[in-house]
Amino acid sequence: MPAYCRLGLLCEWCERVFEAQPCFVRPFCSGACRQRSLKFSPARFWAKVDKRGSNECWLWLKSRDKDGYGRAFDGKRMRQAHDVAWELSTGRKLKRGRLVRHTCDNPPCCNDRHLLEGTHKDNTHDAIVRGRKRTPYIDYDVPLSRRPSGERSGAHKHPEKVLRGEACGSSRIARRTVRALRRAREVDGLSYPALAKKFGLSISQTYRIVLKQSWNWLI
Repeated sequence: MPAYCRLGLLCEWCERVFEAQPCFVRPFCSGACRQRSLKFSPARFWAKVDKRGSNECWLWLKSRDKDGYGRAFDGKRMRQAHDVAWELSTGRKLKRGRLVRHTCDNPPCCNDRHLLEGTHKDNTHDAIVRGRKRTPYIDYDVPLSRRPSGERSGAHKHPEKVLRGEACGSSRIARRTVRALRRAREVDGLSYPALAKKFGLSISQTYRIVLKQSWNWLI
């Protein structure tokens, strides 16, 4: 084969320079190196972590998911990098139903001093206490009789824990916006298209809010 049909590549495993056709840009020089790369190596894992001071965050330098958590291959499957880091540091495997929590609230951190084992309930509690998760409304000016109820949602048993308004994660607006919208319709007499443009809502949603077809629990 002519020399111009080949190029020099560096094997990611053995770091040997090899030749291949330009249309075959391969990360490994052989199938053996590829198989060796699939075997988990603690040294290779920690090489992808930016280790700093003992009390600082050690950031994962490679790929991350949409929430910012590092993604690492443990030899069998892709997992969150801080889970693998905790197992390497403690020498223990995570049991089913358990997870690794961050005490620093920094998703890509892999410092074992910032990692703590716990349950999903513990993790949710951490998010609520640190203000990273919206909680059921507390001290809302909504009478208990006007709060939503229903057997499917379980609100008939614990109506005080029903997520409504800005406490609901999918809510786009807050209570003060709803009150201002209804006031603008009642006092200023603005049309539905004008209200929708002013508050950044759709006309249909504005119509439902004004007529209390939605947010009807808010007085």
